[in-house]
Amino acid sequence: ALVSALHRNSALWLCWAVDVADDANALPKSLRGQIFYLSRFVQHHTTEILNTNSDPDSLIDINKAILKGLEHKGPVS
Repeated sequence: ALVSALHRNSALWLCWAVDVADDANALPKSLRGQIFYLSRFVQHHTTEILNTNSDPDSLIDINKAILKGLEHKGPVS
């Protein structure tokens, strides 16, 4: 189950990296860079977890932080 979850999470972050690397992406450049950096970290740490049985808690924390940041209350400005 862990390997499957890591694979799906890695694929999601790879999609986000590709999206924010596109010059047509409307997000601010600094935010795009931060998301891209996080994607690289996720890819690296996923490999480390798979190779060394490291704890996946840091990936869980990152995903929770992203989800919290995506929560939106009120009209979009």
